[in-house]
Amino acid sequence: MIFRDEIGEDIPTTYEFVANALQWAIGDFGKTMEYFRDGEYYYEMDRELSKGLGLRNFRTWLKEDSKYIALQK
Repeated sequence: MIFRDEIGEDIPTTYEFVANALQWAIGDFGKTMEYFRDGEYYYEMDRELSKGLGLRNFRTWLKEDSKYIALQK
């Protein structure tokens, strides 16, 4: 996981009980979260288009713009 590689710990969770209850109660929501959690979602945008839009990957954003790293120091 990118977050763990860069930060050295797992992504913190909040309101886990509520999220778990929603995933259980709303079948489609639970399936969607399972899909993301298991890493089955992947999309590679055209590199030139993403550069033109100023988009970055998660690792670059985490290192360059995220306030999370600054808060940990």
